[in-house]
Amino acid sequence: MLRYSCGYHLAHQRLDTRLIQGWLGHRNIQHMVHYTRLNLARFQEIKLG
Repeated sequence: MLRYSCGYHLAHQRLDTRLIQGWLGHRNIQHMVHYTRLNLARFQEIKLG
């Protein structure tokens, strides 16, 4: 539970996903989906076109 809490907190601080992956010891980037899925604010700054 502590690992997930840290992951959510770091994702909401807008840290790089690969950095969080390495720090939490995830081998597969797909395991990071649940940390970033609820934080839609991370994508608000992206401007397309």
